[in-house]
Amino acid sequence: IAVAANRGVIIKGDSFLEEFSRLKTLVVDKTGTITKGRLSVAGCVLEKGTSATSFFEAAASTAEIGKHPAARAIGVYVSPRAKPKGFEMREEIGKGVIGKVGGNTYLLGRKILLDEMRVDISDDLILRMNEAETLGYNITFLSRNKNALGFFILADELKHNIKKSIESLKTLGVKEIMMLTGDNTMVAHRIGLEAGVTQVRANLLPEEKLIEVEKLLEKFSGKMLGVVGDGVNDAAALRRAPIGIVMGGIGSDVAIEAADVVLMHDDFSKIPETVRLGQFVMRIAKQNFILWVVINTFGLGLV
Repeated sequence: IAVAANRGVIIKGDSFLEEFSRLKTLVVDKTGTITKGRLSVAGCVLEKGTSATSFFEAAASTAEIGKHPAARAIGVYVSPRAKPKGFEMREEIGKGVIGKVGGNTYLLGRKILLDEMRVDISDDLILRMNEAETLGYNITFLSRNKNALGFFILADELKHNIKKSIESLKTLGVKEIMMLTGDNTMVAHRIGLEAGVTQVRANLLPEEKLIEVEKLLEKFSGKMLGVVGDGVNDAAALRRAPIGIVMGGIGSDVAIEAADVVLMHDDFSKIPETVRLGQFVMRIAKQNFILWVVINTFGLGLV
C-alpha cells in the first residue's frame, strides 16, 4: 500500500489490493477517464432567426453551474460575453442545466433533457445534429422556453496511453473491459474502437450505469469487477462495485468518497500497474505460506 501511495495510488485498505490481483472485469467511464475530459467547442449551430448575442448570453449563464466537462468547455467558450443578472439555476445530473430569468426558462444539455421538457427542435437542427454526430462529435443543445435556439459542437480526444494500458490489462487477465457513457452511440463506438475496449454502452443516464453494473455483477458472479470513473455521474456505480476506482485529479468529492481506490494523477496506466502490484503481493503471500508449511513440517519432524 505504501509503494502504491508513492506512485500516486491511494488504496483504502489491504483487502482492495488483494481484490485488484483477481480483477477480471473492468467498467470504464468515457469523459475524463479514457478521454482527456477537456472538451473544447469546435463550433455551434444556431436556429434560423436566433440572435447570436442572446444565444451566447443564455449559454454563459447556464454553463456557469454545470459540473460536467461539456458545461465547463461551453463556459470557457462564451465567458467573455455579458451575463444576465438574477439567474435561477439547477443541474439535472447526467442531462444538463435548467435556468430561469425574466420569465424565460433556458435548458443547456443533452437532447434527452429537451425531449423531457417537450422542447421543439426543428428538422434542420436535427439534420445538422446527425451530421455532427456521424463525424464523432458530442452535441449540447440550448433552448429558451419551448424552442431550441441551437447547439454547441464539442470535441474530445483519447488519452495518449489508453490503448497500451487496456492491452496491458488484458495481458494481466482482465478480459472484459466495458465502456459506459452518456454520449451518443456514434461517439461512444468511435472512442471504444480506438481504445480497444471489448464492449460499449452509450446514451446512459447515471441510474442506467448503475443498472449495467448490477447486470455485470449478476453475469460474472464470483469474478472480481471494478468500475473506473471521475464524476458525480459515476458515484453510485463506484459505490456498488467491489472495487471503485476514481480519477482523483479531476474527480468530484462525491466520487472520491465513494471510491475504494483513488488515482491522484489522472493517469489510466496506474490501473494495470496496481493490478500487477496486487498480483506480486499475492505471489509473495503464497510463497510465505508455502515456506511456513515446509519449515513447520520439517520442525515437527525434528521434534
